[in-house]
Amino acid sequence: MSRCTVIIAEDHGLVRAGLVALLEKEAGIEILAAVADGEEALEHIQRLRPEVALVDLSMPRLSGVEVARRVREAGLRTAVVIVSVHHEPDFVRASLEAGAAGYLIKESAPRELVDAVRAAAA
Repeated sequence: MSRCTVIIAEDHGLVRAGLVALLEKEAGIEILAAVADGEEALEHIQRLRPEVALVDLSMPRLSGVEVARRVREAGLRTAVVIVSVHHEPDFVRASLEAGAAGYLIKESAPRELVDAVRAAAA
């Protein structure tokens, strides 16, 4: 299995720690950074060039949608996967239109998160 590098951006510390714990136990997935806001996420994406950025929709300083938009506009190859509590189609649509590679509901099963990260990396 090939290696996949990931940055996690989530403003809730407990959720961020859970995402890190879930993904770092997966073979081939390497967490490069876990940050608390969208601006930090963008800085780390630009500097570390991960294959995948797992980004919360609603964060301080820059939203997940804005992070996805800026990654796309900068021509970076990082695939942004938005993670959210929101089920509404408008949020999904806005995320995908901004350039997100995927959208995952926080109620999803842990396996779905791993599968989404691997799919985005591919």
